Amino acid sequence: MTLDYNSPEYAAVAFDTNFDPPPCIEKHKTTRTISVKKPQIKQSATLLEDLAFAVNKAQADGQPVNPFLVGFQFDVKKSNGDKIESEKIFDSAGREIETRHTTIRYTDTTQFLKIYPAMLSRMFDMKVPAKVVLSIVLNELRENDGKDFIYLKHTEKYMFEKNGVTKEVSRATFYRGINELVALGIIAKRGGDLFWINPAFMFNGNRVTFAQRFIVSHEARGE
Repeated sequence: MTLDYNSPEYAAVAFDTNFDPPPCIEKHKTTRTISVKKPQIKQSATLLEDLAFAVNKAQADGQPVNPFLVGFQFDVKKSNGDKIESEKIFDSAGREIETRHTTIRYTDTTQFLKIYPAMLSRMFDMKVPAKVVLSIVLNELRENDGKDFIYLKHTEKYMFEKNGVTKEVSRATFYRGINELVALGIIAKRGGDLFWINPAFMFNGNRVTFAQRFIVSHEARGE
């Protein structure tokens, strides 16, 4: 059976999902375009309000809470936009047969941690002991994705092997550096060799996800 592309018969079979096109009709991927939906961005205060409530509740329940989360604020924005890849498929006569849409998300897989602008002024004013300990803090934080506390202890294996400190640091210097970081509000004592980190200055991961998990975990403890 031979069909004229302009004939009513062709128009009828072209929309028949069970129609198997003859060999003369070939699918060719001739164009590929990228379109981006414009994000609808709005400020969201709900997350921070829920976080403040969860922090207060955890404290009231006697749970260990990072003191830096009390009154913690950061910019939170919500976006409904996605990147869409559109792929048009044409037949041999140049007629568009179908358009496929695929949502594309790109992820940077390089390991990193975030240092926020509030940290910079404090870094410039640090003395040598604090800078040495800060380098260890950042290395510890790099290995603890999504955590708001780290482990700090002065031992030879810990100082030199794990964190790659090339110059020997005395115990007194090490703990002097810790005390300076505490005074600067960068870390806080949690207990033993554990220290809270201030997520307003540095964090490894997504602070929104961290806040959401904190809220959910302390809602679960409630009535």
